[in-house]
Amino acid sequence: MGTIKTYKEQRYATVLLASGDNVMLSMAQDGIVIYRMRLGGLIPGPKIGFWAPNDLDRFLAKFGRDVEGMSPFRATVEFLATFPDAKALHSGTSSIPRREPPVLLRSYPERLSTSINSLTTAI
Repeated sequence: MGTIKTYKEQRYATVLLASGDNVMLSMAQDGIVIYRMRLGGLIPGPKIGFWAPNDLDRFLAKFGRDVEGMSPFRATVEFLATFPDAKALHSGTSSIPRREPPVLLRSYPERLSTSINSLTTAI
């Protein structure tokens, strides 16, 4: 299992996977992006995945988790840390089965859109 290196709630997180690959989950105005990091995890490299705000259901179906006492963003970051390497994360061939998001997470796209809108107005 990987380890979380940096974490900023509802903004970004970097994870060191078990293989040594560094990845970053980033929430931006235009959606959610997972990057493979370069130069020892200092700068973002190629995108592993991108989900626009209207694609959040697809993102949640693959990565969304509902863990009591944890924000949906934190639960997603913890789940990303379970992937063995960036290739498995990209291909979705991890041994962890895909599933439908729980009922509680179905409101997550609305909360995420609110977070993105508040981020946009703050800029």
